[in-house]
Amino acid sequence: MRVLAGIYKSKKIETINNADTRPMMSKVREAIFNSIQFMVEEKDVLDLYSGSGSLGIEALSRGANYVTFVELSKECISILKKNVENMSSNLSIVNSPVNSFIENSINDFEFWIGLFQNTASDLYSEPNGGWEWITGEPLEYTYWNSGEPNDGGGGPAENYVGLSDQIHDWIDWVGSLEKLFILEIDGCCTYPPEGQTCAGCTNPEACNYSAGSTIDDGSCILPDGCTDETACNYNPDALCDDGSCIL
Repeated sequence: MRVLAGIYKSKKIETINNADTRPMMSKVREAIFNSIQFMVEEKDVLDLYSGSGSLGIEALSRGANYVTFVELSKECISILKKNVENMSSNLSIVNSPVNSFIENSINDFEFWIGLFQNTASDLYSEPNGGWEWITGEPLEYTYWNSGEPNDGGGGPAENYVGLSDQIHDWIDWVGSLEKLFILEIDGCCTYPPEGQTCAGCTNPEACNYSAGSTIDDGSCILPDGCTDETACNYNPDALCDDGSCIL
């Protein structure tokens, strides 16, 4: 796996690929940064559940001001430190459960989760209509705090969604694109809200298998060749390693 663009383009990223940790596919990483490319430069970025750090490293390569990597696994932390070694960019690595990190931070900061109310949408109505993910994915689940959204009860329009002091619940508030931004990636598929379904890849043989998904969305990427660039039979078009690499 390599950095896709920016000052560290083509830099190799070591990964861990086991039952508990799967690297984010380059195809997915590219789609994410195509969606948020203009919001990364000179911004501070949190890479939560960072694993090998590919998302945060990509952000640094594309001009992010600072990246904080948060990861609990010591094995991942070891790989992450190797991946950022000799990088001149500003970064820090926090070995901590993500929830604990957010709980300790949320008292001082407001976090936007990338959900906003599109007032130009045909679905727009107050307070429940027109909510969209900034990255373009359909809004397939919600996790509103009790009484939310409420559009401020007659005050200034509340068109952005942040985390409540309950950490995982959503609240609408007056915000802007300058708020600290938490981008949810497969969050509902890791911990689906009770009684709700979540779309994702349900095939355990796929590289992007999501154990929490209950509905297959057709996104499964199945083994299709050798992805190790040091192997004699390396296939640059392969997206998912099939174990056939000859080293």
